[in-house]
Amino acid sequence: MPRVFPATWFIYSLIMTALAFTIRSEIALMLPAIPNFILGLILSLRKKYYLFPIAFLLAVWALFLNAVLFVNYGEPVVVVGPLVIRSNALWATLIVTVRIMTITGAAMIFVSMINPRELIISLERQLGLPKGLAFALSLALRLIPLMTYDYHEILFIRRQRGYRTKLVIPTDVIGVLLPLVAVGIDRAYWIGIAAELRGFQLRKRRFNPKYTLWDLLVIAAAIAQTIVSLAIVFLH
Repeated sequence: MPRVFPATWFIYSLIMTALAFTIRSEIALMLPAIPNFILGLILSLRKKYYLFPIAFLLAVWALFLNAVLFVNYGEPVVVVGPLVIRSNALWATLIVTVRIMTITGAAMIFVSMINPRELIISLERQLGLPKGLAFALSLALRLIPLMTYDYHEILFIRRQRGYRTKLVIPTDVIGVLLPLVAVGIDRAYWIGIAAELRGFQLRKRRFNPKYTLWDLLVIAAAIAQTIVSLAIVFLH
């Protein structure tokens, strides 16, 4: 694809995230949710960014368990022994899943289309963000492939200790997420110290906003999805 500034993809992901939180009609939200998620999944798998798809599956599984425990009423849909899954539990899971698909899809597109090092410069020049905020966003993206590696290492250790590697119940999820978050925080702490030792605070910010035709087309695509979704809300 022709070059698009990282700041433009950042704006695109923000618009899609805002759309997911503001649109109350799930039918209208499916318009941005499905294509963004499919495109984001293809791009993230091509880049070998498996953390987002895994996090999406874990979130949907947690939503389903929560729905079965707390809003499991209505007509029976699935009956497995003593377990009865009713219509409202499935509907509640579907409603929130559509929102998560929109956010996750936009996030996967954003992560797959930018370079963390270029993101710092682009956020400062195109958007005028403070260099500390731009560095934090870039660092978070840089940690994604590292956390994917850590995730596989944690699963390997669990396998060696005789624990399940398939996250079936909440305790399995907690057993993976806690060390994953702990390692990520520790790594981010020392990266911050290294940046300060290299004179990060002395670097000057340069605000020089400029955009290409392709940047405008990406923003126009986000605005078009927003307009169509709002139109469906008002017409539905």
